[in-house]
Amino acid sequence: MHVSAARRAGLLGMLLGCVVTAAAAQGGPPTDIAAVDTFIDAPRALFGRTRAGVEHVLGVAASIRARTLTGGRAATIRSTSWPTPGW
Repeated sequence: MHVSAARRAGLLGMLLGCVVTAAAAQGGPPTDIAAVDTFIDAPRALFGRTRAGVEHVLGVAASIRARTLTGGRAATIRSTSWPTPGW
């Protein structure tokens, strides 16, 4: 199979572009784990970590339904929802 020089040059340029992009992405600053934890814990700090804590802040849930999660191992969870204010 014969591949033209122009096609080879294009493929080489694309490969070089991918390598340069990957190298630039690796050169970024490290992830600030403390900031990530703060971001994730913000709703927990506001509403509580348990259903009882959330209901204490928001009131009783408007609906509660069981859902089955798939993939890996199956698990049943309760999905709760609260009405939003009239924004």
